[in-house]
Amino acid sequence: MSPATPLSVAGLSKAFGEAPVLSGLDLDVPAGSLTAVLGPSGCGKTTLLRLLGGFERADGGSIRLGGRVLCDARTHLAPERRAIGFVPQEGALFPHLDVAANVGFGLSRAERRGGRVQDLLALVDLEGLGKRLPHQLSGGQQQRVALARALAPEPGLVLLDEPFDALDAALRAQVRGEVRAALRAAGATALLVTHDQEEALSLADSVAVMRGGRIVQAADPQTIYRDPVDAEVAAFVGEAVLLEGRLDGGYVETALGRLRTRGAAAADGSGATVLLRPEQILCQGPAAGGPRGLVLSTTFYGHDATARIDLGDPGCRKIVARAAGHLLPQAGDAVSVAVEGTALVFPAGDDSQGQGVERRLALADGRRSRSSACGRNATGY
Repeated sequence: MSPATPLSVAGLSKAFGEAPVLSGLDLDVPAGSLTAVLGPSGCGKTTLLRLLGGFERADGGSIRLGGRVLCDARTHLAPERRAIGFVPQEGALFPHLDVAANVGFGLSRAERRGGRVQDLLALVDLEGLGKRLPHQLSGGQQQRVALARALAPEPGLVLLDEPFDALDAALRAQVRGEVRAALRAAGATALLVTHDQEEALSLADSVAVMRGGRIVQAADPQTIYRDPVDAEVAAFVGEAVLLEGRLDGGYVETALGRLRTRGAAAADGSGATVLLRPEQILCQGPAAGGPRGLVLSTTFYGHDATARIDLGDPGCRKIVARAAGHLLPQAGDAVSVAVEGTALVFPAGDDSQGQGVERRLALADGRRSRSSACGRNATGY
């Protein structure tokens, strides 16, 4: 394999007509790492991929892959000159070619005869399947063939465009692990575009959260989940319990009591938006002390469950607690609530996106249906 190559994107901008899609986007992907670009539909993820691949021209900014300039104010390399591999959503294999021919499609005749294809099939754990046609493979096997084809020419970068979306839930986690292992074995630099928070947090070395055509935070998965840069990122990456609070020393007074804080410093007595994750909310018997509430509903996921609780406080929206299913109360039960760990605070006046506390609370409240798996691996609050 060729040496791993870092990717650097600086000030990238793109508009279609008068509608800006990317606005001064910056992103660095270290050599040999997997970075996930995570964002909602319409934030510019697909446009970013097309610019990286050379299928669109940027209006401004630059893209560098190692020491090579792929695009800037004077340069625009064609896709075939960029040394970038691409794994699309559904594999896009050639149906009339067998697996070996699909993998070797971008190789010279000498490379195809020299054992390169067999090495790649071994890398993605498909040895012995070179003579099969795509329709004779499972969905997961087809995605691994697509990955092998992308790795065949030893690209400096591999782009993965939501490659697991077409797989059923039972297969998705398995194939994600296999793809990650193959990328690591190849030493490839890779960029995954996804809207799936669980996928980004569990798969990537680094997660870049995209919003409004920019990267608003890029860090390791635990930092993104535990210390999001603002309340909107908090509500997007996993489930968030957002409360109003008032700062007092190293603590904040909330409807859930007096909580120890971390995060941006602000003057005592000032208002704040307070972030907790559902796994920090502990449900106890009503006699245990602490704020009391009523369980409105529960949702069972198998690996764990969540309970939606009304504290009866007009200044506090409904909160969500998460725990093992057998530990949670049932709908209609009276409970008392305690908080484990520290609360992350955002000063109430820090509202760079024009969202006040009330809208932030509504944003979090409206996203409760997200998979609870987004937060199970976060620790150390």
